Amino acid sequence: MRSLPRTQPFLLAERCDFTEADLRAHLQVMEEFAGTGVEAMTAGCVSVVPLRGGCVDYAVGGENSLVVDTRDENAIFLAVSRLITDQSFRQRLSCNGLQTARRYTMSKNALSIYLLLARRYRERLGEG
Repeated sequence: MRSLPRTQPFLLAERCDFTEADLRAHLQVMEEFAGTGVEAMTAGCVSVVPLRGGCVDYAVGGENSLVVDTRDENAIFLAVSRLITDQSFRQRLSCNGLQTARRYTMSKNALSIYLLLARRYRERLGEG
């Protein structure tokens, strides 16, 4: 199990090379911007994500990630412990996460945002 230094935790995500880690735990109560979990998946990193928020669009607990109630410290401990101790489980989640991440390309993401903004703009103009 590899880990990254936590010298500057708030800057770590933007400087992080996820290929150097085995898991990425994002433990906010709710993940509004879920892109970092998919970003970690693209590097084969297992994502541990909150059960509420944007992660529900791609995260399937026990299949391509671990989905935890981030208000339950014991659940978090058990989930991360299993990733540390069960290499075959971690590898399966990693492989499935890579497959999931392939569906979320930058161009698809950009198009999705564009279509959402275009729809909102039309709604504001009353064109529905």
